[in-house]
Amino acid sequence: MANYSFDEKLKIVNQYLSNTQGGYKQLSNKYGIDTSVIRKWLRHFNLRGKKGLQKNTQTFDGHFKIHVLNYMEKNGLSSRETACIFNIGSHQNTIRWQTKRDNLVDESPLIDKRGRPSMKPKKPSKI
Repeated sequence: MANYSFDEKLKIVNQYLSNTQGGYKQLSNKYGIDTSVIRKWLRHFNLRGKKGLQKNTQTFDGHFKIHVLNYMEKNGLSSRETACIFNIGSHQNTIRWQTKRDNLVDESPLIDKRGRPSMKPKKPSKI
């Protein structure tokens, strides 16, 4: 998947909103971008403004993941809608979290520790 700069995304969104270049299909053909990507940018823009088009490289802790999944189930939202509301870069993350939670007995593995595991303590040497 190609990466697009903030300015490129904003330009395409503005062209769609001004209705000068046509709809999704015309913009898709003009720029060689799938219509689903343009729709995603528009959803993010409509919900968060220009900030919604910026790259999101943050990591999420387990408590946040559980909160997002509970919110999605409580409100009957799709993974795409939920990702847009919580400013999660890809809806695939919410699908992955949900699949992981569905295959578990409890939610504790969603609350995972990040980083390298600590070293095992050295055994005292016998002299």
